[in-house]
Amino acid sequence: MRPEDVSCLETLVLSGEAVKQENVEVWASKVMLVNLYGPAEATACTVGRIPPVGWIPGTIGSMVGGVGWVCVPSNASQLAPVGTIGELVIEGAVVSRGYLNDRERTRASFLKGASLPTWLCRFRQGDRTQSRLYRPGDLVQYNADGTIRYIGRKDTQTKLRGQRIELGEVETWIYRNASLVVFIHEHRNYDEEGDEDAVSDDRPLFKKPIKAFRESAAVVETRLHEVIPRYMVPSLFIPVHEMPKTATGKMNRRLLREEASRLSREDILLYRVTRGSMGKVTTKTEEILQGIWARILSLPAKVIGVDDDFFGLGGDLISAMTLAAMARSQGLALTVADIFDNSALNKQAARTRSTSLFSINATPFSLVEVGESGNALLEPGIFYTVASANFTFYFVGNIDVGRLEQACASVFAKHEILRTLFISYRDTLVQVILRDIQCPFHHTADVEDLTTATKALYDQGAGRHITEVGLPLRYTLLSNLPQSQHIFSIRISHAQYDGVCLRLLCDQIQAAYNDLTKFASAPPETDFSSFCTTAVSRLTKKPRLLENIP
Repeated sequence: MRPEDVSCLETLVLSGEAVKQENVEVWASKVMLVNLYGPAEATACTVGRIPPVGWIPGTIGSMVGGVGWVCVPSNASQLAPVGTIGELVIEGAVVSRGYLNDRERTRASFLKGASLPTWLCRFRQGDRTQSRLYRPGDLVQYNADGTIRYIGRKDTQTKLRGQRIELGEVETWIYRNASLVVFIHEHRNYDEEGDEDAVSDDRPLFKKPIKAFRESAAVVETRLHEVIPRYMVPSLFIPVHEMPKTATGKMNRRLLREEASRLSREDILLYRVTRGSMGKVTTKTEEILQGIWARILSLPAKVIGVDDDFFGLGGDLISAMTLAAMARSQGLALTVADIFDNSALNKQAARTRSTSLFSINATPFSLVEVGESGNALLEPGIFYTVASANFTFYFVGNIDVGRLEQACASVFAKHEILRTLFISYRDTLVQVILRDIQCPFHHTADVEDLTTATKALYDQGAGRHITEVGLPLRYTLLSNLPQSQHIFSIRISHAQYDGVCLRLLCDQIQAAYNDLTKFASAPPETDFSSFCTTAVSRLTKKPRLLENIP
């Protein structure tokens, strides 16, 4: 519908979905355009006129029929500072009494009686038992003129690829590059061969991606890369027969998420826009990287081509860190920055260098003066409460105990952090790296009940802080030889590993067990002492950098 189609129309009220800028541009200068906000649980509760010029996107106006409060997101017991983004809480007679026959949802969304926040007492005199508050789950903020601006849904803020993003912002940019949306509307009645779809209630929600759709999606993806960060660009575009609606006529986002979660990995690969030409690997480096990609992304190596994009196949910041670490363990120097700048497999292969080209200049490591600059960044006692974790592996069959002990000892000798203990010294914590120490490998061969023995192993050191356990690392092998069953356990402090390092530790033990000679001849890695020396040298320069800052 266009303004010229309804020349007698004087007032147009928009409600149900967030107002788009394109609606404002088309209608605001032709009619009195009004934005009406009101969830079904609270009826219409804000009204705001949209001017032809100067409208702040998302503004829903002022509260009517009730009072609007802005609280800290996910914490209605605390009001948010004026002007900051917070969660909208609606109070007044417009608020319903709850959901019929659904106590759990009512308890989660409605505040009344004993669940009313204490800050309400400062603004309400007398009996507050009749007050009702509703949390619609919307994020808002006040404009300078006191009107309320809608930011987005609380449940659409998500952490994706290591970054927290607002999904509504991504939608806004997609709508600004509307060729994909227009394409869907123009082609929604045609299948792969161009035949009109038969209308059926049991047809699948998602359509097969035809060539024209892929081309249109690729255009939108390219435009998005130009205006928003890489981590915000969708890696999957899915055509639908029509957008599902809720009982109130809104887009059924929950159904879309549920249907998308049922897609198989093959389906996901089918819908991805960023796919290469499936060119085969031609060099040893490309083959190594292809294998690492396959393991990190949980994909068959054969479906990864040299032109494929790491992030287009589902990679993110954490997996990029894992890729860099695993590449180094294979003798390839590839930084996280290299991965982001060269996301295609063949470009990464061209970017890598052999770690054998780099020699490590080992500097004798001595006690370093503990300065206040470093301690000021630490929460008192944070390291004292770091618990040890036990990681267990279950095996059935024969195990060469001698080879396993040699493998563990080889990895133990390779990494200083594994030979580190933590001691208290003058009210602080000191990290001590041991040079010559026997590998803490223990084997018990006559265990009748592996489950009970494993539990006892877990209980050892439980509740003790890091300075009381001695060397945090401990390898333990429990065996029930008559049944050829084994439990291999690695006890390690969280001060010694992170999510990336733990996987590499297990990989290296396996590699050393399979071929100790090859593992021992692998290129050396940067030692922790060198890192400490570099960190301290930077720390000593820090005061000079800050001395002229008021």
